Amino acid sequence: MHKVHKIKKTVNKFIITIASVAVVISAGFGPSWAKAADPDLIFKEAQFSATGGKVVKGYINQTNTGFRVVVDPEADLTQMSVDKNLSIILINGEVLDSNVMIGDDGNLVVFEYPAIPASANPLKEVFQEGINEIKITLNFIENDVIPPQPDPQGSLEEGQSVNPISEARDDDTISTEYFAVLLVADFISPSATILSPVNGKTYKDQVTLSYLLGEKNLITRVYLDDKLTQFTNKDILKDLTQGGHILALEVTDLAGNQSRIISNFTIDKSVTFEASCFPEDGTVFTQGDTFEVKGTADSFARIIIEIAGKRFEGSADSNGAWSILVDTTDLPVGGWEVYVTAIDQFGNESTRTLITNIKVEGKEIKLAYNTNAAPTIEADVTAPKISEVQLQQLQQDKEEVALPIQIRATSDEKETGTNWSAWIILLAIIVLASGLSTLGYYGYEWFYGGQEGVVVREHKTIKSISRESHDDEVEKITDARNQTDKTSEDDERPPTLRW
Repeated sequence: MHKVHKIKKTVNKFIITIASVAVVISAGFGPSWAKAADPDLIFKEAQFSATGGKVVKGYINQTNTGFRVVVDPEADLTQMSVDKNLSIILINGEVLDSNVMIGDDGNLVVFEYPAIPASANPLKEVFQEGINEIKITLNFIENDVIPPQPDPQGSLEEGQSVNPISEARDDDTISTEYFAVLLVADFISPSATILSPVNGKTYKDQVTLSYLLGEKNLITRVYLDDKLTQFTNKDILKDLTQGGHILALEVTDLAGNQSRIISNFTIDKSVTFEASCFPEDGTVFTQGDTFEVKGTADSFARIIIEIAGKRFEGSADSNGAWSILVDTTDLPVGGWEVYVTAIDQFGNESTRTLITNIKVEGKEIKLAYNTNAAPTIEADVTAPKISEVQLQQLQQDKEEVALPIQIRATSDEKETGTNWSAWIILLAIIVLASGLSTLGYYGYEWFYGGQEGVVVREHKTIKSISRESHDDEVEKITDARNQTDKTSEDDERPPTLRW
């Protein structure tokens, strides 16, 4: 693709010129044996600089449009001129058609690409990805051979004739110098991925910045709404305003290639909802009736309806539509306000909004009688709820006015427990009565004999007897007393028990 310089020489110098170029190329750029043939060949350092786009020393990147190679020859450019035809620049062994000129200070030689007029060759066709080697050969001729003349390329100002670039003639004296420089060509854009904030996602009030770099040694810059920030990976983006935002991550590699990754996200600090279908103000419901409340809200928002301290909940679908059925069975009797609150998926909560007023009436209780069955109630009766304070007051009143009341179990409410104490007492009475009846016990006497007389204690029987039996017993006792009086005993005689 590159054009090779055609050396314009006379026929007499043709063979010498070709030989000279061959020696230069083989010595400076050829295989090892060529270098070995001339071990004294010295390459001096050249200075490379990209042009156009982002310029990074030692690199050429996708933003650059050209380059310059500057050399500082030992030749005295006041006495010698550069032979344009024999001065060449090679990149990775390929001869490049470039523009050769003398620097502004008169001592530097500049190789510029693209040439003037500009070449159509892009840099990707000049350099290969990675390390590239540039080698330069400069040939000089003495100025006394060719009088000074303006630079034909127009690199010098008009009328300036110092150190022109000339072409050699048959009797020219030629000297050569060699230069080299290494550079890195990198035309690949660096890669990076924004993990958070996710493009197109909505956040409540803050979000964590998180990104992943495709390679090491990348320089990163974070822009928020086109303003450069100091944020870096894992920082939290706080105090963001309501609405949409643009986060841009700009990464630059060592060669100067840049990539810009964009993420659009939204901050939503509020939740919106609307109740579009609900009972008219003052609607009367009987306990057990139901009614529906419908509306729209943010997608997947949670909807809460509050009536008389009771909550009825539902959720909006992906389109924001919601519907909640309210059952009045557990609502207390009275007039009540109906409130609606919405909470979106980010935790934003709307203002508690009054949408209507309703009235709840108790269900009428009807008793139906018939001769064959007990009365039945046709409606459910729910006992009123008593607060803890009211319950304590009732308990106190009960203790103050409580009276002993004997409660008897009816035929339908018999006690199932056994009173063992009563049974034991009853059994003891039966045993005692049976024993007394068997013994026929009526009484006993204690007699105590002494000088002073006899003390007699009589005990009456507890058993009922007939009058005839009683008289017989009295007679027996009288005979016993008489018999006792006839008997004399010692004062120390112990008491005697007689039956």
